[in-house]
Amino acid sequence: MTKAFSLLCTSHGIALLDAVTDWRGQWQSHSVDLPEHGANAQGWFNGAMPSDFTAAVTLPGTGFEQCSAWLAPGHVQVQLGAPLAELDHSAPGGPVLRMHPVLIAKLQQWHDNELIVSGMGGNEYLTHLFRTAPDYDIVLDGFPVTPGVPILPLEVAHGMMERWVAPLVTTLTALRVMSTRRVVHMLPPPPLEDIASMPYTEGFGAAIQKYGFVADSLRLKWYRLYCDMIIARTRSMKIDVITPPRGAMTPEGFLRKEFAEGLTHGNKAYGALLARKIFQNEE
Repeated sequence: MTKAFSLLCTSHGIALLDAVTDWRGQWQSHSVDLPEHGANAQGWFNGAMPSDFTAAVTLPGTGFEQCSAWLAPGHVQVQLGAPLAELDHSAPGGPVLRMHPVLIAKLQQWHDNELIVSGMGGNEYLTHLFRTAPDYDIVLDGFPVTPGVPILPLEVAHGMMERWVAPLVTTLTALRVMSTRRVVHMLPPPPLEDIASMPYTEGFGAAIQKYGFVADSLRLKWYRLYCDMIIARTRSMKIDVITPPRGAMTPEGFLRKEFAEGLTHGNKAYGALLARKIFQNEE
């Protein structure tokens, strides 16, 4: 039997696909339809990019021969008519996990695969990085505090981020419930080091022009808050959370430009570093 791993992801899984597999050969078209995106996202919305496929693993040292992938970005999930997974709080006796039939079928199809990699979620934290309010700061361990500005209470920041974290954790719960195999979740890349110089604004160009960004330290704080909440929620679920590779980051914790595909995405080189962490347990 061919040894395969599974990948359920949004666009944040493309860096890994590019680094590990030959999936690009399955595209219907390589035309540029998203000039505000880098090369890895072309075809994302025009139907040229495959969404459910098996690709050969070409990177040596992974221990796998094939990758069974399902790309499930937001617009695909909307077409499904319901979330991939959700908690039904109206059920008698407490919340009940409800899974979309399509997700159940896919996980049953992946039953024999030894590894499930999640690249779900990703750049939701970006919504808090635009300067839509007067200057403020958050007190977070390991970060300096900007003097003379109001402090947003940490519990308020957690509440604001909860709307993004909760659906992701529910999907990860479904993966864990449906599989006895190893489940891995890749955290998204950290904020870009020199964000003003990135030409690929990924659909956020108007917001950038109108608002600009909050201070660099606050960009990192919002990202760290997002990641810390996911790590805390999955700690007891036996899910391996893959943090960004140190080699792709600046000493301060930003994503280095040579590993960036766009405003919030990593490129093939970033994916290669992720692969080492996932398949070879390298830092």
